[in-house]
Amino acid sequence: MLTLLASLIFWPGAAHTDQDGDSFVSLYVGRYSDTVFVKNLQFDHEFERAYISVLSMGTRLAQYRQFLNLELEGQIGMHSGSQHHQEVNVAVVLRWLAFPWDRYLDTSFAFGNGLSYATTDPVLEIENADNGQTAQWLYYILAEWAFSFRRLSQWEFFWRIHHRSGIYGLLADNNAGSNFAGLGLRRRF
Repeated sequence: MLTLLASLIFWPGAAHTDQDGDSFVSLYVGRYSDTVFVKNLQFDHEFERAYISVLSMGTRLAQYRQFLNLELEGQIGMHSGSQHHQEVNVAVVLRWLAFPWDRYLDTSFAFGNGLSYATTDPVLEIENADNGQTAQWLYYILAEWAFSFRRLSQWEFFWRIHHRSGIYGLLADNNAGSNFAGLGLRRRF
């Protein structure tokens, strides 16, 4: 395991460079998944007829060599299907950049934390909460795999889990929250 970790850290030729740009804009769409966050990370989804469309903008705040980015991302989301409201999120994101296969398919993994504000209490969060309550302000988490081709490195396709959470009762009921699994396109500039 230590050898694998060391090879990922010191793998030559991490594909992300300063020429990829410090800023980005992305658009993604997702579908509500009635499973816990960890199961969504394992691609275990039970989808419902609720959707989200998100426009996001962000910037790189710092970079450690060619291995790790620290990013700030702001999002505006529109919900449709079985719930209709808007959502605004802000997250600080860590993005791991170096994978051994980057010369063929440039890959990054990102994990972010921040705050989420829904313009009304989301219907599905109320239905799934233990006490039938949620909150407009919740904790926000994202997990993402992004992919690009070296010749078009400014464009990335990504798969993301978009998660609102009551943080085990700290901000709302223990089960208050929601998960959306989605696909998106990002342009770095």
